[in-house]
Amino acid sequence: MTKQGTTIVIDDGEDEASSAAAATAGAAVVIEDGSEEKAAKLPARAVRNDDGTVTLPLLAPVTLTVKTGRGASEEIYSELTFHELTGRDLRQIAQAKADMQTVVALACATRISVPRMNAMFDLLKQKDVTAAAAVISFLSE
Repeated sequence: MTKQGTTIVIDDGEDEASSAAAATAGAAVVIEDGSEEKAAKLPARAVRNDDGTVTLPLLAPVTLTVKTGRGASEEIYSELTFHELTGRDLRQIAQAKADMQTVVALACATRISVPRMNAMFDLLKQKDVTAAAAVISFLSE
């Protein structure tokens, strides 16, 4: 048992007597056993990758025409790979206009540029947008 401020954190390996003693001493008791389930669930079609990312196959591929100084090319997205958000990502999302926050969140989580995601967002099926939001929620817990 370790004391942190006024909260006593009890590791999974300690017995109930230690928990009861701490509780009667008037301290808040938090039991951390690491077995709690995440409230957010991944969509059934999402795949957890070994590196901690999550790949979401899209219901319908999205094709973007990307114009650069060298001409135009097509990019086809049949899946999106999501990463955990960072503090920098959260700041970028918070600083975006209200109507762009979902697009910026998707761009940050997938590491796709905001202009590309903005164009892609308009072409995604609503079910893909909902599934993408569920993946971000899952990774945020």
